[in-house]
Amino acid sequence: MSVDFRQAANELILELLGDAGRPLTAVEVADQLVIAPSTAFQILHSLAGYGLVRRVDDSMIRWVKA
Repeated sequence: MSVDFRQAANELILELLGDAGRPLTAVEVADQLVIAPSTAFQILHSLAGYGLVRRVDDSMIRWVKA
């Protein structure tokens, strides 16, 4: 059985943002998933492209589940 890291990370990030009760930064997401902040940002940006997450402000620092 193979594990798709990207799909697993997507699901974990969506769950994390949903459970947080507040906007999270890419660094906070990365710390929770033990991945590089740049990887977390790339995944968040990708999820935003599908309308699953959104930025709270224009600085792209804080994210919430859409």
